[in-house]
Amino acid sequence: MSRRGVEFLRGWINENIQPANYPPIKDTRAKVLAEQCAADAGKVGISVGEIEVETGDLADCMLQAMDEAARKSSGDDAAPSRPTR
Repeated sequence: MSRRGVEFLRGWINENIQPANYPPIKDTRAKVLAEQCAADAGKVGISVGEIEVETGDLADCMLQAMDEAARKSSGDDAAPSRPTR
């Protein structure tokens, strides 16, 4: 299992998913973000498989991160989530 992959994902999410209220098309946006994350991970030698072995589906992680960002944006930080299984 890859801690390196999880650390990359956490850093990527912090840099690319900002507090906001995401529109109803967030499923599509999550897939786009997952593709961007996968491409950026590949550039530094980390495979999607290396990330997903720890976190599960990358698009699902993006949805979770988007939901968390929306909660932060609304001031509801009570239940933070983590990109791990």
